[in-house]
Amino acid sequence: MKWCITYIVVVGLISILLTNNLYAQQMCLEVESSSVQIPDSIIVIPNSITINNSLASKEDFQFNNGLLILKEDNRLKRVCFDYLKKRTEFVKPVLSANLYDSTVLFKPQFINEQEHKNTQELLGLDGIEIEGAFLRSVSGGQNRGAYMHSAMDLKLTGQLSDDLYLNATLTDQQLPFEPEGNTQRLQDFDRVNIQLIHDNWTLQGGDIGIRSAKDFNFLRYDRLVQGVGISTPRLTLDSTGSSSTSVVSSISRSKVGTQTLKPIEGVLGPYRIEGPQNEPFIFLIAGSERVYLNGELLKRGLEHDYIIDYNAAEITFNASLYISKFSQILIEFEYSDQQFGRNVTALDHHQTIGNLKVRVGYFQENDNINNPLTDLSQAEMESLANAETSLGYGYIEAIDSATFVENKVLYEKNDTLINSEQITYYRYSRNKDATLYNINFSFVGEGNGNYIISSSNTNQKIYEWIAPSDGKSVGNYAPVRKIALPQQRKLLNIGASYQFKNQDELSFDYAKSEQTRNRFNPEHTQIDGNAFIIGYESGEKKIGNDNPLSIKYGISYEYLDSAFQPIQNFRALDFNREWGVNQSGQYQAGEEQLLSGNLNVTFHNNRIEYTNSLREKLGEINLNGTQQSISYAHTGDFAVQSSLYSMSSKSKVLNNDWKKAFAQITYNKWAISPGYIFDFQRHSQVKEDSIQLSFQNYYSQEAFLQKQDSGNWNFRLSHQIRSDFIPEEGKFKPFELSQTTQMKQSLRYDGSNNIELNILRRAIEQKHESADSEDFYQGSINWNAYFWQGNITQQFFYQTGSGRVLQRSYFFQEVALGLGTHSWSDLNANGEKELEEFFEDETTYGDRNYIKVFNFSNSYQTAYNNQLRYLLSLKLPNSWRKSSLLLNMLSRVSGQFQANLENKNTFDAWHDKVNPFDAIEKSESLLSSRDFVKSSVFLNRGGKLNTSFNWTKSERKQLLLNGFDQNKKDVFNWQSSLNITNDWDLLFTYHEAQNSSSSELLESRNYAYGSNGVTPKVQWQHYKNWRVTFGYEYTSKLKDNSSEEKQEGVIIQKIDLNTKWIKTTATMLEASLGFIQLNSSLEDKQSPLAYEMFEGLRAGDNVVWNVNLRKKIIGDLNLNVSYNGRKTPDNRAVQFGSVQLSALF
Repeated sequence: MKWCITYIVVVGLISILLTNNLYAQQMCLEVESSSVQIPDSIIVIPNSITINNSLASKEDFQFNNGLLILKEDNRLKRVCFDYLKKRTEFVKPVLSANLYDSTVLFKPQFINEQEHKNTQELLGLDGIEIEGAFLRSVSGGQNRGAYMHSAMDLKLTGQLSDDLYLNATLTDQQLPFEPEGNTQRLQDFDRVNIQLIHDNWTLQGGDIGIRSAKDFNFLRYDRLVQGVGISTPRLTLDSTGSSSTSVVSSISRSKVGTQTLKPIEGVLGPYRIEGPQNEPFIFLIAGSERVYLNGELLKRGLEHDYIIDYNAAEITFNASLYISKFSQILIEFEYSDQQFGRNVTALDHHQTIGNLKVRVGYFQENDNINNPLTDLSQAEMESLANAETSLGYGYIEAIDSATFVENKVLYEKNDTLINSEQITYYRYSRNKDATLYNINFSFVGEGNGNYIISSSNTNQKIYEWIAPSDGKSVGNYAPVRKIALPQQRKLLNIGASYQFKNQDELSFDYAKSEQTRNRFNPEHTQIDGNAFIIGYESGEKKIGNDNPLSIKYGISYEYLDSAFQPIQNFRALDFNREWGVNQSGQYQAGEEQLLSGNLNVTFHNNRIEYTNSLREKLGEINLNGTQQSISYAHTGDFAVQSSLYSMSSKSKVLNNDWKKAFAQITYNKWAISPGYIFDFQRHSQVKEDSIQLSFQNYYSQEAFLQKQDSGNWNFRLSHQIRSDFIPEEGKFKPFELSQTTQMKQSLRYDGSNNIELNILRRAIEQKHESADSEDFYQGSINWNAYFWQGNITQQFFYQTGSGRVLQRSYFFQEVALGLGTHSWSDLNANGEKELEEFFEDETTYGDRNYIKVFNFSNSYQTAYNNQLRYLLSLKLPNSWRKSSLLLNMLSRVSGQFQANLENKNTFDAWHDKVNPFDAIEKSESLLSSRDFVKSSVFLNRGGKLNTSFNWTKSERKQLLLNGFDQNKKDVFNWQSSLNITNDWDLLFTYHEAQNSSSSELLESRNYAYGSNGVTPKVQWQHYKNWRVTFGYEYTSKLKDNSSEEKQEGVIIQKIDLNTKWIKTTATMLEASLGFIQLNSSLEDKQSPLAYEMFEGLRAGDNVVWNVNLRKKIIGDLNLNVSYNGRKTPDNRAVQFGSVQLSALF
């Protein structure tokens, strides 16, 4: 090690004294103004722009005549972006920059070219501005099918003629998933929207968002559809009036659902969202959700209220919110059930004629039974025609005879006797001679089926039969398909309003609905309904001259017949609950009358609002009741907000009574305002003088101090005491006493620096004997800071709180070559793809044609969640280079530290519970973790002699249905490069690593090994268009726990030759050839450990090669051809390639 330490010291000192400019594709600027001048010689890639180390959205900037205009204030900002030189060709890396040697010195490859027409001109689109890129590729290989892959992200804008404007967004990534919902702004992975805009009309095609007008009383819809829509302001019946008309014809990606979640005390999530027809596993449409907590609409995003997994249909709340067992969580969403194609038609017309406003709205959606997304036989359709329509779905048998196919899950029929009764069941079989069946299983609920997901290590989901216990089923799957019944719904809404000269307004709406609950049986499942509402709203009436009294009032009458069915909920989500009715995701039909009145009075700084409603509802709900509420508000030094609410209703067997009282007083004269809140609710459902149910029964008092509406500092400290009661033996009895202390603050200082803090403690004292008292803690801190004129920057985020861990299983799904993350190797040569034979592949010659996919389940375990993200960057000032020798040397030092830590645990000790660093990593109380830590130090970065040191630690632990799975990797890299002459460079890399894997499911995945090695390289560059690199790599790997007598390890020696040749800007050819010798002393050379230590190759002499050709065709269009291969001992050569057409605008 002495020579190693000596070399580090010498290289470090020399690298500080030498310097040379290195071309980079990224530019960073420190700016205080709101605009940045972009040099004429470069092209900025818009998607790469970062502001203060955060990726900028399209709303944060715009380009105008060579200026990058920032939509921020004039504080100091660090702006970075990637760019390309105009008329200059640079080699594009085929792998992520993180995989490259960061110290290699690449000389700039400037090659002039003649002027040529751009792609827009060649395609006849001159005048249309195009931003983005597109790609189409075909890949394949020996004994493999061909795969087509596409990626497109284009935006087209411009004038097609003097009065016609084009605006189009084309995005297609061919990903079978919805984007992650951890930000407020989503990146659509599959969206095409084309708009033609004219003064008299607008035409849209592709993915369209349609939403009903707010002035329709009964017609509500908000959908994401695919089709064509046109709108115009010119279809007017009166030349003096105005109008607007829109028509959309489309197919829908989704259905609409509403769900009330059942919260768990102190648990932030995740919570599973289910379909309204009891579908347990659904896919949510990204961005379609509206989440309400206690009546307040929440915002999506890590920095706001919640994050959501659209693929798993799971929502998790952030630590800024507290979720109690009494929280009311309502979610509206769109989801895909992938069973029937759905046609959607929408029409909207608004007309103004003088003081008269007329509106007509029509909406129709119907499931296309002639275009089911799953194959249905005539017998299955007849079975669904007889299904019970009240459930909304039916079951059909999902057992079909099949012939043996390799790698396909098939079953054979078996019989057994249980209590002298013969029972037929199916079990997984690989017997080619047996009578086999292809079976689809559906989740039917716990205890409703006789099958469960097997714990087999086969790379497929296999179902296993479980014998009933005492005659009762104990499984949760059945060999059936659950099919949502195809429906058709129509609704016509006609309305008008007339405004009198005194600003009073008379309005009327009529709606007619038609619903077919089962299109396989329309004669017996179609119902038609009607509804209307008439209302009168006064204009503002002022009484008096000085500080006049202002009065507004209104009255309305609404009628719905028993068959009326809306498209979506046209009332507040908690409307029925406010009348003492259990909230349902489905509209609850029944003849209904609702008479409502309101009165608003405003004088000086005071406001009084009074409402009164009478409601009669027949049918499933069946109630007759009244609601009254009055509120008072006063603004000033003493601010007051107060309200009283009373509801009473009667049904055939139950009486509902609900009383509410709320008051808040705030004294605003001081810098920090004190305040007090009183809140009381008491709801009861009574049957024969006995309380049967209560939605809420509590009273609470809260004292607080706050400073809000400040540009730099907002603060709130509060303490709340709340007593809850529940019905027990027909009477209300104390349930629990809770005390909640919370502090929130946000502070902005020194321009761009800010810190946000949220801390909450909730202590619950149980008032009955069946439960213990509990304490809950949660909080978050977000700190962004820029020190020393931006030379030191940091981003820190930490949050903690209770949550849940989902126990899952997984399998690997095949994708196109090179587009996956894992490769498969048939280690035991049995032809079956087993879980232990899939490996994460980071090599350049691997297949990488599988992705890891998790199966859904309902198995959750409560745990404590911690999440920490930290980024620290250090860059010593460049101005020091003109100072003393010591400062000159120090100015060439830079570094970065990054940490992303997340764990979920069940520790008892408080310091372990909130610790994100996995202090007791081997404990089973640590249910899951995902950690990544990286430290980098750079000496004379970009100089003739430069050095970098990198330390990386990554760890991943997850809880599966069959136990824990864990992987760890610690890596140290030392990299240096020396530019000897204009043509020659010396490169050197030393690395150490420690890898370990443990699995309770796969016994062969329990191993650990260490490695170290060196890689010297010589690089020669001839003129500016040819570069050759020759390298040698020596790596030693040793299995842990090897005995001294017989050490098990691997020695890898590799000779590598790379060349890159560029001919003008039109052609680039890159090729590599590697000879790899593997000497192994492992006892088992066909194990997962051997595959990983062999890096996907085999013991003996191996050869790997790669050829890439890039050729410019016309304009910005480029052709890329790739050919890869490998030859291992005793195996045929494996070859695969791809052809790709791409363009960057």
